[in-house]
Amino acid sequence: MPVHKIAATATLLVLLFTPVALAANVEDTLHHERIAAEKLFADLLAAAEIKTSVYLNIIPESPSMLLFGKSDGGCYENMIVVGIIKDMLQTPVVSITMAVLWADRGKSDLPLTAYVLAHEISHTQKTLAKKWLCREEKQHFAKHSKEEELWADENAVRLLKKVGLDGATLAEAGIRAACTTNPDLCPRESDTHPTLKERVNAIRRAGEEKSREELEKILKDISFPLFFQPDKPYVGTGFNLLPSRNHLLTIAAGAGHVWEYLYQLYTRKQNEDRKETTTELCGSGRGCSKFKHRESHWFWKDLIAVGTQDPIDYLLYWRPSDGSLKTHYAPVSPENLREGELYYSLGATENDERGLAVLEYKGKSSGYLGFHFLDGYFMREGTSGSPILNKYGELVGISVRSSEKEKSVKATDIRKIIRLAEAVRDYIPEFIIE
Repeated sequence: MPVHKIAATATLLVLLFTPVALAANVEDTLHHERIAAEKLFADLLAAAEIKTSVYLNIIPESPSMLLFGKSDGGCYENMIVVGIIKDMLQTPVVSITMAVLWADRGKSDLPLTAYVLAHEISHTQKTLAKKWLCREEKQHFAKHSKEEELWADENAVRLLKKVGLDGATLAEAGIRAACTTNPDLCPRESDTHPTLKERVNAIRRAGEEKSREELEKILKDISFPLFFQPDKPYVGTGFNLLPSRNHLLTIAAGAGHVWEYLYQLYTRKQNEDRKETTTELCGSGRGCSKFKHRESHWFWKDLIAVGTQDPIDYLLYWRPSDGSLKTHYAPVSPENLREGELYYSLGATENDERGLAVLEYKGKSSGYLGFHFLDGYFMREGTSGSPILNKYGELVGISVRSSEKEKSVKATDIRKIIRLAEAVRDYIPEFIIE
């Protein structure tokens, strides 16, 4: 929603209708809409997990006949209390004019009201979370108004989805109506305010976000543990990266240092057996992919490429596919990672039980993607090679290092190897097809 920060206030203005719209009896006419708006406001606050009391102010009169929404307060002001300077929370208030309700009169889901409220609550949510002084908030929005408006658009979609509404559809309709009515609110190009295209793109992307349950399912569908021998603790993780064109084979990915470790185990076993050996990496419940040792060489025939040198630790190899309907893949993200954003992978318990790991991106670390572990199953030994997804269920990296003490995870950027995988995806090694 086209919102401008004025001091510590997020403001939305859209010229929508004529003076007739706000007749003297408009408040009586919109009695049901007002009750519904108050309930929706409470639901959105709960969805935003805001514990502080936030007040809804429905402005009964609007002399300028404007659709209007704003968020005030939520920041702290220095005040003198009994001779002592204290930081006092300014009461957070979300205001909308009766004009907003009028635009939704007779509509059961109050689409415009829902989006205006969700957008303003998003601003309030962030202000409360940051615990800014009011002057700090003013300075921040002066420098980052464009980014904050796009974030509020995205977060409004999330909040609306949490209360069971089609957030992306409501938000896009609201933005288009606003910009059509008042083009100045959506400039064609601006360094300080998002364009209509930028808003729509942000809203649509937010509509594509997956729930944590959906992300965990995607991760479990595309990945599998790697074993040196069946019925033994797994030594690493692999995942389906790309299908071959005929879907007979899958290009699987993992961590290069896991492959190196497997070779050491293989060599040790071969020396013990003193005879020709076939080693298998077995995906739990999926059968085994055979890796046949090539005489006088250190690698197996199914290997495509491997790297173990920092900061590109990776593994690409062929494995049989279960076909286009049964073998799952995740697309590669077209976007750069953003610091502070959440990302997701698979961790494990000491008993090899796998579950979702929630990570926060902290930026590059020695050439790797650096993450801080926040919640869920920690990425213990044996989870190296696990895929890392963004909130849209898209691949961003391969987990290769972790420290439980420091709660840190390092990953190889998937974009560093995807071109290599794409270049060989049409190659069908005949010795695998037996």
